[in-house]
Amino acid sequence: MDLMSELPPHGDVVEGCQVFLTTGLQLGFLPKALYLEAVSRDMHAVHPFLLFSVLAISARFTACLAKRFGGSSNASDYFIELASHCVAEQMYETSLENMQAFFLLGMAEWARGNRSRSSIDMGIAVRMAGNLRLHREESYALSADSTAEQIVQSEVARRTFWVCLNHDNLATGHDQPVSFARNDITTLLPCEEDEFAFGRVPHGRAALPGTKAAEDNPALTVLPSRSLFASLIQGHDLWGQIARRACQDGRHLLGDEFKRWDSRSKYSRLASELREWEEHLPAPHRWSAWNFRGYRTAGVHLAFLSLVMISRLNNIILRRVHLSSMHAASTSSASPIDGSPTGFWHRMAYELFTDVHSLYTSLDLFFTLQRSSEGLPSMLAFSVYTCGALAASLIRTPSLCAKRAPEAEIILTASVSNLERVADKWPAALQFVGALHKAAADTPGPSHEGSTAHAATPHIGAAQQHAPHERSISRPYSTADPAPNALYNTFASSPTFADANRALGPNLQDAQLGGQTLSRYAQHALSQSGPGHGVHGMSQPHGQHGGDAWPDFDFSNTFEHDLDEFVQGYVSLDFRAE
Repeated sequence: MDLMSELPPHGDVVEGCQVFLTTGLQLGFLPKALYLEAVSRDMHAVHPFLLFSVLAISARFTACLAKRFGGSSNASDYFIELASHCVAEQMYETSLENMQAFFLLGMAEWARGNRSRSSIDMGIAVRMAGNLRLHREESYALSADSTAEQIVQSEVARRTFWVCLNHDNLATGHDQPVSFARNDITTLLPCEEDEFAFGRVPHGRAALPGTKAAEDNPALTVLPSRSLFASLIQGHDLWGQIARRACQDGRHLLGDEFKRWDSRSKYSRLASELREWEEHLPAPHRWSAWNFRGYRTAGVHLAFLSLVMISRLNNIILRRVHLSSMHAASTSSASPIDGSPTGFWHRMAYELFTDVHSLYTSLDLFFTLQRSSEGLPSMLAFSVYTCGALAASLIRTPSLCAKRAPEAEIILTASVSNLERVADKWPAALQFVGALHKAAADTPGPSHEGSTAHAATPHIGAAQQHAPHERSISRPYSTADPAPNALYNTFASSPTFADANRALGPNLQDAQLGGQTLSRYAQHALSQSGPGHGVHGMSQPHGQHGGDAWPDFDFSNTFEHDLDEFVQGYVSLDFRAE
C-alpha cells in the first residue's frame, strides 16, 4: 500500500507542515526553513513516517485539514492512522528520522488520551536515542571546518534528544521510571534559534542540573547566555520532580521525616532550588508583556509562554499539596497545633495565590492576542484549569488569602471561558470545564457571608492595564443579584456546558445537580461524602460557605485527582468536541 498516495493535496500538506513549524513545536528539532522547503518542493521526497507524524500533531490546528476531514479530531486521527501503518516496519530501523516520528506519534496519541500507545511510542523513541548515543556529548563532535549544514544536522540530533527527554518530564508520574540516568548524561543543552537557523556554533552551552555535564562544570547550569530552549528544559526538569512529589504527597507525604518548615525537608529543598533557578533566569526569559510581544514577533511566543507556565506551575503545585494545612490555619485563631512557626502557612498561602494571579495574568494576555490558527502549548489547558480550580477554593474560603480573594471570581470566570475557547482544538479542555462548572456551583453567592461578591471589582491583570483597548472580562454577576449560585448560573448558560456534558456522558453515572450532569471527577468527590458531610465523612454545617467551613463538595479532592491523571497522561481524553 502506497501510504503517500493517501495524503490530501500538496497545498494542504504544506500548510499543515507550516502550522507545525510555526506554532506546533516552536522550539523543536526540525530546521524550519529547510524542512518546509523540502516538503514544498516534493513531499514524496521526505521521510513518510515523519511527515505523517508531523501532520498528526498539526492537523487539528490546520483549518484546511480540519475542514477536509470534518473536524479537528478527525483530521488528527486520520494522520495518526497513516503513521500507525508505518510502526511495524520502522520500529526496528534505528535512525534519527524514525526516532523523531515515534516521538511525534507518541505526542499525538498522548494528546487524545491514549496513554498506553503513547508510552510505547515514546519508549521506542527513547530506546533509539540510547542506541544513537544522543545522551553523550561526544556524539555531536564537529571538526573545525564543519559546514553550516553539518552544524545544523548536529543540532537537529541534539534537539531531538532533549525534546524527547523534555516530554518525558512533562508526563512522568510517581510510578514511571526515568528514561536516562542523570549521571550518564553528558549532552549539553540546545543553542539559540538564530544559531540553529544559520548553522553557527554557539560560544557556550548550558547544562541540565544533576547531569554528569553539570557535575563536571556547575557554572553551566546558570549560564547567563543560555538559550530559551535551555531554560525551558530546565524548568520541565523541575516539573518532573515536583509532579512526582505532588502525586505522592497526596497519599503519604512521601514519608518525609522532616516537617515542611525544616530546611532539610523535600519541600524546602525544592522551594529553594526553584527560587535559585528563577533568580538566575536571564532577564529575557522572565515574564513581562514586553517580552511576550517580543517573542511573538520572533515567532517563539508559545515556547516563551510554556516557560512562563512551567515556572509558575512549579511553584503552585509545590504548595498546592498543602492546601488543607493552609485552610486549617486560615480558619483558626488558635496557635498552630502542628508545631509550625507563626505565620508559616499564611505566607505559603500568599505565595500560592500570588503565583496563581501571575499565571492568570500571562494567560490572559495570550488569550487576548491569540489567533485562531495558532497551536496550543501542551500545558495550556492544565494551567488555565489550575488557575480556575484554586480561584474556586479562594472564593469558597476567602480567609485562605484575604489579599488575593477579590481577584478570585474573575479568574474563575475567565478560566472557564478560556477553556471553552480551546475545547474544539484541545478536547481535553472539556474535562476541565466540567470540573470548574461544578466548582462554580458550589461557590457562595453574593448574599453569603464571607463571599467576595461585595468586594470591589477585582483586578484583572497587568495585560489590561497596559492595553486598555483589548478584551476585558466582565464580572459574572451584579453585586445586587441575590442568586446563591450566580457563578454557576452564568456558566450553565454557556452552549459549551451542554457539549461538555454530552461528551462526558460515557464516563458518567446518574448524578445530577439542578438538572445538569456532573463530571466523573465531581462524582468521585461527591461519592465520598454524604449530605452534610465533607469529603472524608466529617460532619460540617450544611449549606454554610465562606471562611468557617468547606462546603459539602470538596473541590480540592477533584483537583488532586485531575493532577494525578494529567501527570499520568490520562487527562487528554478525546471527547470529539466538533
